Amino acid sequence: MIKRQLMVGLILLSLLLLACACNVGDYFNNLFSRVQEELDGDAEIDGTVPLEELTEATEEIVQEEAQLPTAETVDEIEPVLEGGWLVAETTGGLWVVDDQGGNFRNVYSGQYLKQSAAPDNGGVVAFIQSETEWGEGILELGMVYLNSGNTEIVAALTNDQTTFYPGDDMDIGDPGREAAMAMGFDNLAWSPDNRYLAFVGAQHDRFADLYSFDLQSTEIRRLVGTESHVYQPVWSPDSQYLLAPSATSFGTGAGFAMDSMWIARPDGSESGVLFDASNSIDMQVWGWLDDETMLFSPLDIMAGYKNLQLFNIRSGAVTEIIGSSDYFYDADFSSDARTVMFSFPFDDILEWVDGETITERGLYLWREDTGAVEKINPDVDYGSWVVFEPYSQCYYAWISQPVGGSSGYMQAYSPYGQIDGSCPALPLGVTEAPTFSASGNYYFWKIQSWDNPQSDSLMAGNLATEEWYTVQSGMVNFAAWHPTEELVFFAQGSRLYMAAAPDFVPVEIGTTGGLEITDLYWAMP
Repeated sequence: MIKRQLMVGLILLSLLLLACACNVGDYFNNLFSRVQEELDGDAEIDGTVPLEELTEATEEIVQEEAQLPTAETVDEIEPVLEGGWLVAETTGGLWVVDDQGGNFRNVYSGQYLKQSAAPDNGGVVAFIQSETEWGEGILELGMVYLNSGNTEIVAALTNDQTTFYPGDDMDIGDPGREAAMAMGFDNLAWSPDNRYLAFVGAQHDRFADLYSFDLQSTEIRRLVGTESHVYQPVWSPDSQYLLAPSATSFGTGAGFAMDSMWIARPDGSESGVLFDASNSIDMQVWGWLDDETMLFSPLDIMAGYKNLQLFNIRSGAVTEIIGSSDYFYDADFSSDARTVMFSFPFDDILEWVDGETITERGLYLWREDTGAVEKINPDVDYGSWVVFEPYSQCYYAWISQPVGGSSGYMQAYSPYGQIDGSCPALPLGVTEAPTFSASGNYYFWKIQSWDNPQSDSLMAGNLATEEWYTVQSGMVNFAAWHPTEELVFFAQGSRLYMAAAPDFVPVEIGTTGGLEITDLYWAMP
């Protein structure tokens, strides 16, 4: 009996070894077929961008496929509907639901998820995962392909010098520490044409560099390598250029030691310094008026945003809207009308910074056709935000003037700063920036109380009837409109809901099993 069992065991062991040998052979054959030689050579500038200097030759890094996915892979996902998937991000994985609230499922669960992002179409979600809740340990870039349900780890983002573990004692300014801090920002950005993913990695040396991942060829290219740390890449609207600031240190909370704003093409053919940024502690890119002209402002340690300006990335031309010593609170713009609205909330702060009052507090509009700045409302205070709503093509601004028992009200303006009836008014109960549905007929906003979160609510309104509804009481993490329908999805803790116009009665879709939902966004097919 013992001999028979031993014989069976030997046969099973032989079969197992044979299977392993086949798998190892297939693995190395696949690995050798994917690994390419590292590309060398100088990158040339075609003269279309005024770069101050070129970086070292662009280096293309092809990642080995030796890193296998650590996630549980969903073998098959239901065929996608025309509306795509809504992605629910949590610290421990990704869930998706179809555009009608069905087929709610977990498509990735692994280690701690730091951030994720999806292009406008293509059915793919990129994510960064870490070994601990605080982003410590080895960081990895992964992809979930929703059409197939496959998950893969594309690249390690840290190395021995830049992996930050619990208890590690690194001084401020230590490249390894600063690189690890750079990895904590929102560093995933899909190109508008959905071909490239821009990301920041610190796997090459002791500094955080800018990379691109080509979704078509699966190639990874190192675009900017410098002895400082790149973070938060931004795309030009035509997908031709990437911009990213860099800092030598991220400090302890009082701002960054910035040095440059970088520019690069995603294919690696050009890269260099766009302009010096050493006089600011951070940069805010508000958006783009066209493919070449960005609206941005430096950040100052004394009073926040200053020197609001337009910058042409091809010609280098600068149009100052607010002077180099002038500060403001919030801004937004209309790319079609080519106007910019912004708010000055503090006379006393402005005087404290510059020794004189540079302007009266108020709401202002800059027009490109006249080049003039016009004051359109004097009643602006701290928290007077500005938002341009693309569906209604209207500006909305918070006006700090008591009306009907409210501390202020939402004022609607045309793209040229006029109150002419072309932009629908919002009721006095709307106290936060609204988010409009695709048709522009409905909107939602969140009532938030820092002192008593239990009094928070998600609200929805009807522009035509001026009626508004309490969709859900209590703190709502995130909310997102359906891409084409009057249907809002929202998260409360670990539970996902949807509510449809006109009554907005919430319907629970499902739960992520106790993991708090940290973001909601759409992944289109």
